[in-house]
Amino acid sequence: MEIFREIVEESFSELKDHRRPEGQRHPFINLIVICVCAVIANAESEKDIYEYGKAKQEWLGIFLDLKYGIPSESTFKRFLGVINSEQLEKCFIEFTKRLSVSKQGEHIAIDGKTLRSSYDHTKEQSAIHMLSALATEYGITLAQIKINDKSNEITAIPGLIDRLH
Repeated sequence: MEIFREIVEESFSELKDHRRPEGQRHPFINLIVICVCAVIANAESEKDIYEYGKAKQEWLGIFLDLKYGIPSESTFKRFLGVINSEQLEKCFIEFTKRLSVSKQGEHIAIDGKTLRSSYDHTKEQSAIHMLSALATEYGITLAQIKINDKSNEITAIPGLIDRLH
């Protein structure tokens, strides 16, 4: 997980911290990481970000200094209110580029799964089958595709590899 923190720090290094010095109880990197992870997990508000942080506090504590815990909802609101959204977007794009660059020897796992509760009884539509490529070092999904009903995972792998490129 240390590599993840390094990528975040490098990617967001140009993002300016506009907080007042007395308002810097929580490290800037903590606010960025929690916000980015929460938004990736479909957070839509400061409350969602805070709730995500509380729910994932143990995991976040692996690579963040959380000695003051998870910042409050109002802290996220103030933080997001002063951040330059265009600069944040540029940094986030850099972050995703750095995550997607394969290192020599890095493993990418390919795995197929059937999505739970995806069978539609009313339409008698079969369950959804997905094929995913996972960057094992980062623990994130790089790409995924839906597998056709009359197909199997092996025939879908070339399409998934194309999507990775």
